[in-house]
Amino acid sequence: MAKSKKKRKSKSKKAARKPETLIKTNSGEGSDTSQIRSEQVKGILGALAREPIAIGLALFVLVRPWKDGLTFAHFNVYFTGWIFVLSTYFMVRMVVRGEKIRNPIPVALFAGYLLIAFVSSRSGVDYDVSLRSLILLVSYFFIFLTASNAIQTRLAFAIVMGALVVTALVNTVWAVIHFEYALPYVRESIRTDPRLLPTFFGIDELTPELKNRLEMDRAFGTFLFPNAMGGFLALCVPYALGEGMNSVRRFRELMNSEKPKHGIENSSFAVLLVAALAAFTMGMYVYSINTFLAVETKGGIVLVSGGIRTFLFFIFFPGAFGLIGGYIVHLKGGLAYGAILRTLVLFLAFVLQVYGLWLTFSRGALLGLMVGGGLSLYLVLSGFSSVGRFNPMAKLWVRAALVLIVLGLYWNPSVGALDLKDEGFI
Repeated sequence: MAKSKKKRKSKSKKAARKPETLIKTNSGEGSDTSQIRSEQVKGILGALAREPIAIGLALFVLVRPWKDGLTFAHFNVYFTGWIFVLSTYFMVRMVVRGEKIRNPIPVALFAGYLLIAFVSSRSGVDYDVSLRSLILLVSYFFIFLTASNAIQTRLAFAIVMGALVVTALVNTVWAVIHFEYALPYVRESIRTDPRLLPTFFGIDELTPELKNRLEMDRAFGTFLFPNAMGGFLALCVPYALGEGMNSVRRFRELMNSEKPKHGIENSSFAVLLVAALAAFTMGMYVYSINTFLAVETKGGIVLVSGGIRTFLFFIFFPGAFGLIGGYIVHLKGGLAYGAILRTLVLFLAFVLQVYGLWLTFSRGALLGLMVGGGLSLYLVLSGFSSVGRFNPMAKLWVRAALVLIVLGLYWNPSVGALDLKDEGFI
């Protein structure tokens, strides 16, 4: 008995001597820090390799808003083929694995709608147009089937929704710049020099379609239609706000916890990389703002001029921003710094998207966003999960919803937008 106790104690001591920073390899021996990081990189790449459908959908989400199918119809061929390739891969994988459709009722409803559309299309006025539209609807059905069944992991969801956040932010920035600066500049240039029409548009006289677009003082960005842009932003605004609030909660959790001991994002290299990238990014941002103001005001407003301002804006502030980022990584790890950046980007995207949505003057999009936001606020404040509990917010919400609906029905979407069509800009 005594010998067995001694053996147990010696084994426990040996186990205690093993450093916690080591991991087990296939040979059973501990590996050093470089091996840990290399295995982490392999693990990340392996996880991405297991989500080909999510990556394909993310690329689709990134690219599709830049080429509107109504105006550039030939791009529908490429996007439709892309969807069918992804869907075919998903269905083959589903058959091989013996999986079942996760949401059969919505899929069946969508399929039933397609069947009715096909039957009724044969009695339409233009069968060719109906058939082309039906092919697009079939591709939408397959992308719905694929996205709702193949996106099952948190990583897959993050890949697709991250692509949505990126493309929404970029499209919103371009829509605002296009509305505030590009359209007025193009109108003024054509007004002063009509010879630009054959050079840039390939026409000798202003066509009604181009004239309508140049006179439209509503933001439409790459979607070319204000209501299409408004519908897209009405989808993106609530998600940006929700993810921003979730990022704040995540950052609080990370700040209250201890810094992880392992991980590439927590290494000294990550500290230096974050500091350098943060300083460089802020320096380029200041440089871009300075150049934009100088060009826009023809030298009237210059943010950086003189030795002191140059030192502050190009050396001190970027350096401080970089050191703060590096210190956060050193103190709490790379995930905490990532949560800060994600929070800043998402709230910036939310503000820009709300402003861009207003510039579209899309009645349906604004009404849908207000009613949906009010309903969400009502559900949060009223304690929706409490059954049988009197809700003091119910009457207020019903009245507010009725007011919003009435205003939406009678509100002219052109109110607030500069009307250029009475006299024209040329």
